[in-house]
Amino acid sequence: MSIVGAIESSLMALFPCRCAGCARLLMRRPPLGLCPACTEVLEPNLGSRCLRCDLPSGEPLCLDCAADPKAFDRLRAPFLYGGPIVELVHRMKFSAREDLAAAVGEALAKDLSARALAVGAQAITAVPLGHRRRFIRGYNQSAIIARQLAKSWELPYRVTLKRVRNTQAQSELGLAARRQNVRAAFVATGPVCGRILLVDDVVTSGETLSAAAYALRQAGASEVFALALARAPRPE
Repeated sequence: MSIVGAIESSLMALFPCRCAGCARLLMRRPPLGLCPACTEVLEPNLGSRCLRCDLPSGEPLCLDCAADPKAFDRLRAPFLYGGPIVELVHRMKFSAREDLAAAVGEALAKDLSARALAVGAQAITAVPLGHRRRFIRGYNQSAIIARQLAKSWELPYRVTLKRVRNTQAQSELGLAARRQNVRAAFVATGPVCGRILLVDDVVTSGETLSAAAYALRQAGASEVFALALARAPRPE
């Protein structure tokens, strides 16, 4: 066993890891922080999907993107939001599990469709949190994911956006209210250029990513591709 492996085994003995989905004790840290049983029931986001927002759709563009295209060029979310992913994201955000964000970044880095979005990117960036949520949580999970991706793909990570006003949690709002909630919520920290890869954890309506992408375009980005762990069904 290598020195690194021995250290990891010792740490696991002192601080046992639990599955982020079912909280089962684990003997080693698994991919995505999920045990084999939880991993087996994950729903991959495959099949017919909207070419812009990655929503499962029988048409090349979903109804929302056909009527009002998002500011990003394309989104990829390898999983559907449900089952163990819900628990994983909740623990990542609200249980001080920064390690899960890093694990998500490692898993996304191995996804071929995610990697394809990064080809030609000038930088990777993340959707920023508001000051209040950042202070309470202690970290921005999307930034940790983005940093891990940048490390894995040997691309620069840049802080290109800031949130200029606190917004209500998008999960508490309907579709129309979500759009209004994040309108003009982001500004760029400076000029940007070329293709930017924008990272978030979960996509519901896509309005947060669209508002962030709009700010990047206003700052000079020629393309904004977006990446997230999971895609939720269209909110009503």
